[in-house]
Amino acid sequence: MKKTIAELRGEMGLTQRELATQLSNVQDDFNFSPAAIALYELGLRTPSLQKAKLIAKFFGVRVEDIIFGPDACNMQATKDEQAATSEAVNQ
Repeated sequence: MKKTIAELRGEMGLTQRELATQLSNVQDDFNFSPAAIALYELGLRTPSLQKAKLIAKFFGVRVEDIIFGPDACNMQATKDEQAATSEAVNQ
């Protein structure tokens, strides 16, 4: 099952501030704030591709999981199921 950034962070026992600090220390080019982490977790903001790659690498997950969240896989599965059902009906 795919996990949200908040769930991944929680599993590591990190606060939003601690995660922001650790991510900022991984690569000097990027600055993460606790507020940005909160917005990512709430789905009110999406990290840039470069930041999403860094977050994904930090947590050991796919970039798609960070950008699209855990529901992306479920939505794709539903579309695939609908396509398969439609194809079966039309045969």
